[in-house]
Amino acid sequence: MAVKIPIGIDDFREMRREGYTFVDKSMFVRDVVLHASKVLLLTRPRRFGKTLNLSMLRCFVDRAAGDARELFDGLLLSREGGAAWEHASRYPVSIMRCRSGRSPARCTRTTGRLSRS
Repeated sequence: MAVKIPIGIDDFREMRREGYTFVDKSMFVRDVVLHASKVLLLTRPRRFGKTLNLSMLRCFVDRAAGDARELFDGLLLSREGGAAWEHASRYPVSIMRCRSGRSPARCTRTTGRLSRS
């Protein structure tokens, strides 16, 4: 069987459904939901999986995404997640992406409007 390398793919749902090779970092979700603080700061070098980890977290907690168990089946979180599963598919999630290809001023204006709301 050929190994499918996910070059340029940062969507957890797509990776799992399309059978791409995935390094299991699913316990990140457990750590975030069980040891949450007001702010989550992810400091990693470029191309180190920040967007993929947040996509995985979104798939787990987003109530609009439906049941998360299918996507996490076979991963460590499905076996050892414990109390983290109380948070599965439970919260509304909003996403705002400010990638380097877009105008930083545009993202700043949007963020400002959101904070004033």
